[in-house]
Amino acid sequence: ENLALLGERLRGVDVTGVGEGDHIADVWDVPSEDHHVEKAETLVLTRNGMLLRTTEQGAVVWTCNLEDLAPGGEWFNVSYNDPEIVCLSKNGAIVSVVPSSGETELVGVFDYGLESAAWSPDGEVLIIVTATDDDEDETKQNSVLISMNAQFEVLEEVTIPKLVTSKGNNDAQVSVAWRPDGSLCAVSSIDEEDNMRKVRIYKRENLVMHAIGRAEDASGSLVRNLQHAGLAWASSGCSQVLASVQRKGKKTQQIVFFESNGLRHREFALRELPTTSVTSLTWNVDSDLLAVGLREESGTDKVQLWHRKNYHWYLKRELRYPGQQVVNIKFDAEKSSSFAVLLDSFEWKEYEVGWDPSTTWIHGGQDGQCVAFVTDGCSLNITPIHKALIPPPMFMSQTTLDMPIIEPFFCRQSGCMFAPMADGSLVMIKQTVDEKGRVNYGTAKVQSKGDISQLSLRSHVIVEEIASSVRVAAISCAEKNTGNEKLVEISISGLDTPEPSMEIGTSIQLEGRVLRMVNWADTSNGCLLHMQDGSMVECDVADGVITTSPSISEPLLEPCPWICAIKDVTPYSRGDEHDQLHPRLIFGLSSKSRLYFHDIMLTDSASSLFLSTDHEFLCYATAGSRCQVRFLNLYDINGFDPFMGPDQANLLEGYEPRNIERGAKIVAILPSSPSAVLQMPRGNLEGIFPRALVLRYSMTTIFAGLYGEAFQVMRKHKVDLNLFVDLDPWAFLESGIKDFLLQVSNIDHLNLFIANLRDFDNTQAQARFPVPDWFKREHKERKDRSSFDFTTKVSQVCRTGRSVMLKLEEDGEKPEGHFLLPVLSTFAKENPPRLDDALSLIKSNALKVETETKKKNPLFADAAQNSIHYLAFLAEYELLFETALGMYDFEIARAVARNSQMDPKVYLPLLRRLNGLPQYFARFEVDVRLKRYETALRNLYESFSANEEVPTTDGKEDKGNTFANCLSLINEHNLFKLGLELFKNDGEKRNEISIALGEHLLKEGQFQTALSVFLSTTPTCVEGAKRAARAAKDWRCYFSIVHAEVEETNPTADEFRAEQRQQVAHEVATEVIAGVESGISKKRMEFYASAARILLDYGDDILGGVDMLVKGACWSEAYRVATLHQRQDLTKKCTDAAIAYAYTTIEDFEDKSSSFATASEQYATVLNLRKKNIFVAGPDMDDEQDETGSLFSVASQYSNMSLRSDMSGSSMASNVSSVISVKTANTFSMTGDDGINRHRSKFQKGKKKKQKKKRKPKRKPGSIEELNGLVQTLRLCCPKDDYAFCIAETLQFLIFANQVPVATELFNCYQSMTKSIEESRDKRVEATAKEKSQAEQVTRVEGEQDDGNFVLIELPIEKEMDDVSCAKLPESLCKVFDYAL
Repeated sequence: ENLALLGERLRGVDVTGVGEGDHIADVWDVPSEDHHVEKAETLVLTRNGMLLRTTEQGAVVWTCNLEDLAPGGEWFNVSYNDPEIVCLSKNGAIVSVVPSSGETELVGVFDYGLESAAWSPDGEVLIIVTATDDDEDETKQNSVLISMNAQFEVLEEVTIPKLVTSKGNNDAQVSVAWRPDGSLCAVSSIDEEDNMRKVRIYKRENLVMHAIGRAEDASGSLVRNLQHAGLAWASSGCSQVLASVQRKGKKTQQIVFFESNGLRHREFALRELPTTSVTSLTWNVDSDLLAVGLREESGTDKVQLWHRKNYHWYLKRELRYPGQQVVNIKFDAEKSSSFAVLLDSFEWKEYEVGWDPSTTWIHGGQDGQCVAFVTDGCSLNITPIHKALIPPPMFMSQTTLDMPIIEPFFCRQSGCMFAPMADGSLVMIKQTVDEKGRVNYGTAKVQSKGDISQLSLRSHVIVEEIASSVRVAAISCAEKNTGNEKLVEISISGLDTPEPSMEIGTSIQLEGRVLRMVNWADTSNGCLLHMQDGSMVECDVADGVITTSPSISEPLLEPCPWICAIKDVTPYSRGDEHDQLHPRLIFGLSSKSRLYFHDIMLTDSASSLFLSTDHEFLCYATAGSRCQVRFLNLYDINGFDPFMGPDQANLLEGYEPRNIERGAKIVAILPSSPSAVLQMPRGNLEGIFPRALVLRYSMTTIFAGLYGEAFQVMRKHKVDLNLFVDLDPWAFLESGIKDFLLQVSNIDHLNLFIANLRDFDNTQAQARFPVPDWFKREHKERKDRSSFDFTTKVSQVCRTGRSVMLKLEEDGEKPEGHFLLPVLSTFAKENPPRLDDALSLIKSNALKVETETKKKNPLFADAAQNSIHYLAFLAEYELLFETALGMYDFEIARAVARNSQMDPKVYLPLLRRLNGLPQYFARFEVDVRLKRYETALRNLYESFSANEEVPTTDGKEDKGNTFANCLSLINEHNLFKLGLELFKNDGEKRNEISIALGEHLLKEGQFQTALSVFLSTTPTCVEGAKRAARAAKDWRCYFSIVHAEVEETNPTADEFRAEQRQQVAHEVATEVIAGVESGISKKRMEFYASAARILLDYGDDILGGVDMLVKGACWSEAYRVATLHQRQDLTKKCTDAAIAYAYTTIEDFEDKSSSFATASEQYATVLNLRKKNIFVAGPDMDDEQDETGSLFSVASQYSNMSLRSDMSGSSMASNVSSVISVKTANTFSMTGDDGINRHRSKFQKGKKKKQKKKRKPKRKPGSIEELNGLVQTLRLCCPKDDYAFCIAETLQFLIFANQVPVATELFNCYQSMTKSIEESRDKRVEATAKEKSQAEQVTRVEGEQDDGNFVLIELPIEKEMDDVSCAKLPESLCKVFDYAL
């Protein structure tokens, strides 16, 4: 970090009426009397007692002379203790002044004067060091320490060791300092007893001495040679140490620190001549800056700002005041970055400083240099962080100059930098590289020409680079009590000469004060000025002339000490209407940690920012509880609109944010590497490779064809290598894969790439590495990726890569066999794996290098065995062995098994036996072993056809190559299709296979298919066909087969045939209606009609047939059959059954109406609960397992109840009196006491725990289960088309049977039920629509996050439930009842 001077302002007062030799003693800011003025006014106290109140512009509000009340001069302190001003004098006077009018009042006078005094941090206690008369000897005085409150009442008074008075002796000055928390105070004075300066610490409450300054070596000795510069007590930001000055030897002065217990704790040496004296010490409020006032022997005063980091004290800035004396240094009580330096010329300078977390010189290109510069007094510590991260205070190289360095600035092109010095001079530092590649830095002082004092210049920025000269813009401090600064032009020439020179040119008057001036991030021409009021001014250079103009961009919402900007936004344009919103890209970080993009606040807790145009990211580190480095792409941020909803707000999370340590800051983003450098709160550096930078760098290099570079980065940072293919699959397969194979020369890396391939697109939105939209706009694919089949990606890459590798070997670009292992990897990775081809390749390569002696099997050579070893790494040895067996190559199978963990006692007899079998039968056994049953059947058929002689084992012939063995294999493994194909020319064997197929289909439940197979055999398999027909309920086919069978076996036995037919008819009719579902449906009516037809046609059972028709609600057909056979009793039975069914259905209509109304109301309630749960917890809230409480208890009684609409069909018997019984008893029971029989060790002697009864989980209110139960209830209450068809049939029959009153009542009840259900539905729909309308109105006022907006959620089931209705009766039937009936 370097300390940047953000603002400088010269203020002063009119010296008219002030005595000669007088000068400022102290200043204090007080609130302005005008409440409309935000800025405070200043109290100025002179040493001779003149008190002035001045405005910010230097106008005097009032003046008073304190000498009129207490003459004597030597006034040294003024403070504002609301509601009055208090002034203190060395002569002992305390005067209060009215802030508004300047009226004075003498509070009191100490007879022996005040050696020193200081107010406590809270302004409630005043500590005074003075003297009083000795009680025993009035001619002597004792030194005392007195504490007084704000009303000047003495709280405590204690006697302290007599001190040497400071009157006439400047070295005997007494200093008083408070600890920032106000609990302790310290006094530095010279004791009269030994003439030695000591530091004593006292308690606030009773002024009891708490400690005295001693050495830290445990000797207890006092610290000697302390100087009179004063005391300064740090806050917790610097361990609450007490600073003082000590002379060490004759040539060194050092700042020493004391702990609160008085022990000396560390120090640092001042880098000054022995003749330079320290005049004052002051901490800022955060105690990260220590201001040291110095006075050289020549009379030049200066102020040094020191900072501690990593236990090293840096001199970060030196301010020089030639010809003036520094009276005092005062830091702002609240703002740690502001301080004032009081001068003896009735002037004081107000400064604003800020820490720059990154002072780096970045040079892009292939080398990608990034060099960090840290100023430390006269030394410039240089560290090339692109080469090594050396934690400060260490460094790689150092350049030492004659004077302290202030703020270096850099040339982007020429490789040189400039260092302004504390005395106003300028030094050029140029980077050179020697023959050995070592980087050196040479210095050359720049000769100056011009009238403007360079001490008043700050914020140097290079605005133009031309050959060996540069043009620099700097800010000149405004004149006294004015607010308009100047922009000064500086021309530096002769950069390639040993003595460069600079000339200060014209200056441009600005309107206001400049807070920050920075270069554009994308160009070295011009710069951007950020004013104190938040406005922007652009500085341009045209024809060698610097001009300024107001920026065309919006101002930032508040002043931002750290800004970065891009002038040309064309490369980051999105091509839409948002491009016109931001003609510049300007980012600012305020002192309150707010990050702004123009007038948009991106975050309210950022610690640092860095704009990387190389990576096209705005990078910033967040503070607070969630510390991250976030990366906002410039494409997205250019089109960012905060009013476009949550999708735009999500952009502020950045692309792949990275968690970091709290307090870390960004130092630099390396230009040619995906890495970032952070500085931790302790000061050490840390290099990280954020995923955002790594992914963008990887994707960019892949699109550029730099596959080797991309592979190294992706492999190092564990990025999925599928990204090579997934980014642009067509380009990679067509041309990129060859470049990939040539650039990634390491064979192991190629194998790693192939092994990581997956049949998945890793760039999809839901994948691990989604390609962001801004990258897609920047890099266009060659072809539409939608035409690429990612399910076969691995196979495509393997095939293409293998062909390219073999082509490279054929063309001689790579030696033969160079890609052997990657080729084997492609065979093993392909889906399905082609291990057989891999083994064939190994065998062919082994045969090519076969030795001339041929004494050794080439498959057992080292090369072949190494290849087999590698292949076994990709696939197990057992799988390789089985693959080799599947190739029917027993030699390579032996080579695979030779070096595996297989037992030779197992595989050698197996291979020996296979070698001894006939060709096809050996293959058959291999196929059976590998469970390749189709191939096994083919080989067994070939062995059977070739009449191979199969040797028997131990006289057993259970395994052979006969047709019986073939049929057994077919039955066992369902190979009927292949068997029929193989034996298509042998009718007898084909018939046997067909019969076996039919039996198999019967077992599988495919009855109709089995029937067709049995009927297709020659001769027909009658028994199988009969069983299949009965199983398929194909009674027509069955009776045809039975009739044909009887005719064939005994055509003359008519009586026997009739009895057999009747018996079978009853059996088949029973089977037809068996398993038919209860309820009313056309299918059920058809089954009962079929059963009735069987009984009538084949069973000669009129009564049974009519009964079947009645049970199936086929009223008209039953009546027709009964009338046909002149059975009046059966016609009456039909009519009675229809009437009974009508009345039962009427009761069912009433139940449906009431059930639907209740369920509809409950459905609306549960639907709102469901929507509310989704609104609060999201759509996945039902995944929780701890569901407690349920509103489903009401709905369950509807969803689980027995609705007679579907059950009334079971009551359609002749008496229609059956009752539906529902088993309500709990059938769950604990069976078995397994716990009693468990093993119990000797350590388990305690009583068995009583098992808790498991309770069924209750449904959560608004759960999907509860909603589904109500939906099912509503569906069941609404009759469907089948139900309406049955009602229509019943109505028509009742009219036909002259039962018009019953029919009318049934029709009216059905219509009433339909109307009631529609009214309940419409009432619910209207209520829901009204709620949605009200919610929409509230949304327009309160926004989308209002709690009542859950009703606006649309669930998929709503449309169906809003349209649910009863099936309509036929229009012709309705017209009948509309007329006479």
